[in-house]
Amino acid sequence: GDTDSVYINLEPMVKACNVPSNDTIGVIRFLDKVCQEKLEPFIERRFLALSKMLGSYNHKLVMKRESICNKGIWRGKKMYILNVWNEEGIEYKTPKLKIKGIEAVRSTTPMVCRKAIRETLSVIMNKEETDLHKYVANFETTFMKLPFEDIATPTSLNGLDQYSDPQTIYKLHCPIHVKGAILYNKLLIDKKLTNKYQTIHNKDKIKYTYLKKPNPINEHVIGAFHELPEEFGLTKYIDKEMQFEKKFLSPIKSITNVIGWNTEKQSSLTRFFKGKV
Repeated sequence: GDTDSVYINLEPMVKACNVPSNDTIGVIRFLDKVCQEKLEPFIERRFLALSKMLGSYNHKLVMKRESICNKGIWRGKKMYILNVWNEEGIEYKTPKLKIKGIEAVRSTTPMVCRKAIRETLSVIMNKEETDLHKYVANFETTFMKLPFEDIATPTSLNGLDQYSDPQTIYKLHCPIHVKGAILYNKLLIDKKLTNKYQTIHNKDKIKYTYLKKPNPINEHVIGAFHELPEEFGLTKYIDKEMQFEKKFLSPIKSITNVIGWNTEKQSSLTRFFKGKV
């Protein structure tokens, strides 16, 4: 339950009424009918009785059925994925994902990862664990070939003046995206590129990514507006493995950990030693 909503598991009723569990559409239509003809009228009667008992001036309590789902995963408070087959009376031919609080709907997740996370969640909801392994492996191969502008983390910038320092470049506890912007501006000055590229200012929309060390600037992050200037010489130092882990794999693992799945095939020592003395 939540402040103004509640989730009800109707599987026991489906079994008690002998509705074939392998007929998903049949189950969804059965539950839709039950909600319309039984549950909603019952709730309405109880709300009316409560209103009369309390002497309310106007009857204001109304509760309607929203979604009918065959699966749901809750990662935490206000963080969930639902596999919706019917929403407010509208039946879908294929299930629609309803996502709340997951990285797929966050603006700080790269667009390519948002799309991949949604597709991965659909695999988790509607296919097998082996299908998940294949999707993750294929997307990793694709991800490693993408340029900075596709895999870098998008964000808004604030605190540029607060964390800049003429001696140390940036101050202690400088947020990583601010650090990336400060380093970008410094490189433009050092390489005399300010006439070719615009410097970053507060409230600008930028992107940043992790860097592998050692690298020419000996830093672990760099920011930019959209594309990373070739003159920086940092393209080959982009830590794509770190970006993949933080922006795609980690969010997926936070879901698979809940249901006991793995994002890749696990080696088995039992299988390795089977048949050996």
